[in-house]
Amino acid sequence: MSSDLEVKCKDGDDELRRKQLEDAKIPFWKKRRFHVIVMIFFGLFNLINLRMNLSVTIVAMTQKVNETLSDGTTIEKQDFDWDSKTQGLILSSFFYGYIATQLLGGFLSAKFGGHMVFGIGLGVTSLLALLTPIAAKTHLGLFLTTRVLQGVFEGGSFPAIIAIYSEWIPIYERSFMANTAHTGNYVGIIGAMLISGIVSVALGWENVFYIFGGLGCFSYVCWIILVRANPKVDPFITDAEKNYILSSLGDRTKNKNIKHPWKEIFTSTAVWAIAVGNLTGRWSALTFQTQLPTYLSDTLDYNLDVTGIISAIPYMVIICLLFVSGYLADWLLNKRYLRTGQVRRYFTCFGMIVQMIFLLLITFTTSPIVIIVSICFAIGFGAFQWSGYVINSLDLAPSHASVINGAAFTLGTLAGIISPIVAGSIVTDKSREQWQIVFYIAAGIYLAGALFCWTFIRGNIQPWAKIDLDRLEAKKSKNESEICTKVL
Repeated sequence: MSSDLEVKCKDGDDELRRKQLEDAKIPFWKKRRFHVIVMIFFGLFNLINLRMNLSVTIVAMTQKVNETLSDGTTIEKQDFDWDSKTQGLILSSFFYGYIATQLLGGFLSAKFGGHMVFGIGLGVTSLLALLTPIAAKTHLGLFLTTRVLQGVFEGGSFPAIIAIYSEWIPIYERSFMANTAHTGNYVGIIGAMLISGIVSVALGWENVFYIFGGLGCFSYVCWIILVRANPKVDPFITDAEKNYILSSLGDRTKNKNIKHPWKEIFTSTAVWAIAVGNLTGRWSALTFQTQLPTYLSDTLDYNLDVTGIISAIPYMVIICLLFVSGYLADWLLNKRYLRTGQVRRYFTCFGMIVQMIFLLLITFTTSPIVIIVSICFAIGFGAFQWSGYVINSLDLAPSHASVINGAAFTLGTLAGIISPIVAGSIVTDKSREQWQIVFYIAAGIYLAGALFCWTFIRGNIQPWAKIDLDRLEAKKSKNESEICTKVL
């Protein structure tokens, strides 16, 4: 008997499991971390809409329509006489601001809290959306400035999410809960593609910005009411849930003046695996987001209304697979079938290789059905990467995770800017052969990214993350002490 007691005294995981069971008794709709995830979902839905709806509304803003005057004369009317070069400048202006604040957003999130950075990003971006119609009608320069500022404030929001996860999501729930929150991204894309067009036609393009800007402001008000920095300062959380989260993550409210080991971060191959994964995934993802309707029109001769519907289908697939990959990743970790590093490596590389295969399949077939199914899976299996490299920074260095993801997102955003330019330079004659080259490049990048990530992805706290190693040791000592006190 004494031998069994000694084993339990040394096994901090037993205490964590006990707290996990206590937490499991709480209905999920009462758990505060689920409330946080729901708010992130709606925040992401609004942010991605505010980013992408201009791609649809700019068509209505520059469209020439016939208008009959009171004297019976018919004239041609156009709100904005922007040529293709000007339209390209307008559509890209958001990303100039967006890429500038990824790393800064991660740094500020680590210092002041991800909840604050995300909330400010959501609120200011939504307010600027309400001002967009006025800015556009006033002067092109003011319109461009508004879009750049939206990018500036939205850019810091995504690294901030990682900082929120590091305070709220227990280790064995990271994949599923993060994937659930990030479905807001893809629901937002679908909404931007479908709703913006309908509203532009029925109510006018101005109302697209008013509606989504208003929704974003409402979401911000809900955010500041419901979301807190961490479980210790949340007045609504139950003791059982708070104890489980803190036992799983350790007390992260101390030592907020974190000194980031910049040299070690930027020379770590494990960090570079996250950055390369981000570059790889976003290269193809943003190529599809910007070029898919054009590809369907060029190669399959589909009308614009049909391409809009088909372009939304792959994002419905990825939403479904996000739940599958998140649940499966956490299940494998919870059952101890795989270690954390193995889950991150396998899920990242599996997603990339499958996406590569379906990209190549698109180039080898002329069947519309096979092409559409292949596109759905070429985009959809990106869901497995969300359980891989996307949240891997939480495994490597939780206290520095937002900074790591900020740097990685910066590289990924750069790829997102370059990839549509490359596609546009290659596809000059709208031929199937030229589109094949675009997909060959994307497939090659997937293969290179998978090889790099397979080699360098890690799942344990890194030696340079000293503050996290200290917290891990303190957490183990505390768990062992609690068990010894209760058992002995």
